[in-house]
Amino acid sequence: MSGEGDNKFQVIARNTLMLYVRMMLVMGVTLYTSRIVLEELGVEDFGIYNVVGGIVIMFSFMKGAMSYSTQRYLSFELPRGNISATSEIFKASMTIHFLMAGAVMVIAEAIGPILIQRVMTIPSDKISEAQWVYQSAVGSMVISILIGPLLAAVLAREKISVFTWLGLVDVIAKLGVAFTIGCFASGRLKYYSLMVLGIYASQFIAYWIYCRLKLPECHFGFNFDRKILVPFGKFTSWSTLGNLTTTFTVQGCDVIINIFFGSVVNAAYAIATKVNVGVNTFVQNLAQATNPPIIKTYSKGDYNDMERLINFGSKFSFFLLLLLAFPILLATDRILHIWLTEVPAYTTLFTQLILVNSLLESFIHSLYTGIVATGRIKRYHIATGLLLILNLPLSYYALYLGYSPVAVFVISIILTVLTNAVRIFMLKIELPQFSILRFLRDVGIPSLTVAVIAVALYIFKNICYPDLNWIVTVGAGFALILAAELLLGMNPAERRHILKFAGSLIAIKTSE
Repeated sequence: MSGEGDNKFQVIARNTLMLYVRMMLVMGVTLYTSRIVLEELGVEDFGIYNVVGGIVIMFSFMKGAMSYSTQRYLSFELPRGNISATSEIFKASMTIHFLMAGAVMVIAEAIGPILIQRVMTIPSDKISEAQWVYQSAVGSMVISILIGPLLAAVLAREKISVFTWLGLVDVIAKLGVAFTIGCFASGRLKYYSLMVLGIYASQFIAYWIYCRLKLPECHFGFNFDRKILVPFGKFTSWSTLGNLTTTFTVQGCDVIINIFFGSVVNAAYAIATKVNVGVNTFVQNLAQATNPPIIKTYSKGDYNDMERLINFGSKFSFFLLLLLAFPILLATDRILHIWLTEVPAYTTLFTQLILVNSLLESFIHSLYTGIVATGRIKRYHIATGLLLILNLPLSYYALYLGYSPVAVFVISIILTVLTNAVRIFMLKIELPQFSILRFLRDVGIPSLTVAVIAVALYIFKNICYPDLNWIVTVGAGFALILAAELLLGMNPAERRHILKFAGSLIAIKTSE
């Protein structure tokens, strides 16, 4: 990239830096909060909170799909400078989000009591508290759906500082709540779930005030114009289908594990998922920084620059996640025992397998954004959704046959590999300008090379130095993978961009 492309890279670099600072603080506070909550609630209550709340989280596919759809349409329209048209899109988004929030509440209230009382394995003396957790989770989900248009507007405008600060306030508030759990001799599950609901409500108010005062397109109201609602609704529906399969894969497997093994193994699943979410946030940060530029280059018809951004985002998503995941994979057990006072069975292996799966999934964010930019997502979601949803029946059947819960993760990894191949071909179908050969050359081969080195280092460490100090292990793993990515994973042009990125950090620090 040169000229305008270099400027885009610098913008992405600055936004990524700010998102990384946010992520590091959010991840650290979130992981520490999880430790406090686990200690105060105990393994059983912690497992109940996650599996019961997870039922409602299964509806988050709607929230993510609608918010992403709003961001796509706003990012597509903003370069044209038509604030009136952008405002109407925002109002249409508000309309759909309010309708969907009502639908989620009705559906959740209909199925929740049945699952809690008749399907899930929950001790009889915990049923009442589980119901409180469920109702609070429903309220939190409804509020988070309503935040969708506001968050989408902030990200489409690339107001990363607002997203950063509000995210920090959110996790600090949750940490404060965690510290107060011990003040209650009983009813701790009820208290914690209600306080989390209050934090969601406060977050909604903060986004509402900022968007109303600072973003001109955020005129609050409803828009029932069919010319906007119909295409927006179709796009959101197919995006919802995609998020549905992803969410059901995670939360559905949690419920399946609960049916066969109970809430103690759910606690291990929850901890592994939290570690994965914390590390995977790095990739999501890069996606937040690259998504608007990819959509805006498509809006302008600059397909060559768009393809370079897609390939850049795909490869560096994998590299960034591997850079963080590999040290954790080398010393998973030791890190978990330092982080937690009590490590439930299966937690170490669950964490390692779920990180491997996330590494395989890290390529999809930029590929999907390329398809989203075209607005043609129907065939993509049908093809990938049919593959991913197989995780649930296959996992249930494997556990029914007597396999350990590890089988759930192995099945997920196999399906992820198959789905990634489908995703690449679907991007080619929807965006003919995209070159699969260039993707394999620029992304696939370098990523595979670094991955092979990582596997070799993992095997070497476990065979030759199984008792190596965990701090040395983590530091050496980070340094070796970074060297492999710089020397073997990047071409000369990409290394120059990394130097420019470093220069941008120095420039930001100097300007302060």
